[in-house]
Amino acid sequence: MKIVEIKCPNCKASLNVNKDLEKVNCNYCGAQFLVEDETKTNAEKIIKSLGNELQKNRDYYSSEEYKKRLEIHRTESVKSLKILAIFLLVIFLIFGLIILLTSK
Repeated sequence: MKIVEIKCPNCKASLNVNKDLEKVNCNYCGAQFLVEDETKTNAEKIIKSLGNELQKNRDYYSSEEYKKRLEIHRTESVKSLKILAIFLLVIFLIFGLIILLTSK
């Protein structure tokens, strides 16, 4: 039996608990929480959090919602490029016409 000091995630009170226990009730606020979660090092918590975020990103980028948004973005990009090409062509024609008219 190993006793460890942990803080209640709810009220931040210091508690001395048996590390072998799975769940603990705070003596001060009554909150119930997992001992394992509170005894992990910050590095372990960060790694777990990053793993969770990575999985969320994998799920999103393989989802139908992402594929639909990507297709909409591509369609809008093509439209924007067409409009830009037409605009540049009109400008080119106007300047060409001006040069042609002023050179005579």
